[in-house]
Amino acid sequence: MPTKTLLSILRAAAPQLEAIPDEVFSQSSGPGRWSQKQILGHLIDSAYNNHQRFLRAPHQDHLRFVGYDQEEWVLRNAYQERDKAEVIQTFLTVQTHLAQAIATQPEEVLSRQ
Repeated sequence: MPTKTLLSILRAAAPQLEAIPDEVFSQSSGPGRWSQKQILGHLIDSAYNNHQRFLRAPHQDHLRFVGYDQEEWVLRNAYQERDKAEVIQTFLTVQTHLAQAIATQPEEVLSRQ
């Protein structure tokens, strides 16, 4: 069951994420590279997009969805300037919310190619 797996991963990840020192969490590994904080922000944005995809999927006969500009969203959401604890908590909350949306999907939707 994907929901239980995702929730289990989130429970295990929470203390590991919180243990990362602020300066490490906010540091980029090089020019044009995201920090860990921005990577989590990207995963927040991705979860928002995937949430609506899961909700729309049962009502269409394909799995083609509008994309989004990942770089722009990370920049506009200003994850780098946000507090580490806020980014982590938002990530965990949004991923948990996504897991619940996945749990309500019919098996035929989840098994589509």
